[in-house]
Amino acid sequence: QLLTVTKSDAGGWIRISQDEIGSRNECEDALCKAAKKPSNRIVLDRCNVDAEDRKYWLDVAMRPKDAVAVFFDVPAEVCIERVSGRADHPTI
Repeated sequence: QLLTVTKSDAGGWIRISQDEIGSRNECEDALCKAAKKPSNRIVLDRCNVDAEDRKYWLDVAMRPKDAVAVFFDVPAEVCIERVSGRADHPTI
C-alpha cells in the first residue's frame, strides 16, 4: 500500500521511507510499484550502509539507466548526536 509514500506537488518527486512505511518488504513493494512508471522520480529514504545493499535496491527498482545511489558517509558519533536532537522522527 502506497498510502505512506508521499508525492510532492513541487517537482513530482516520490519519497519512499522505511521509517514511515514500516517494513523492508513494504518498501520493496512501494519501490517496485513506483519504478514501473518511467516518469516517476523516486527518492528511497533508507539506511543502506554497504555497497551490496545499495546495489540490491537499484536492482529492485529495475536499474533505471539514470538511477544513482547516494551514500552520506557520516561518523556514527554525528548520527547519534543528530538522532538525540530529533523530536518528531517516526522511529522515536
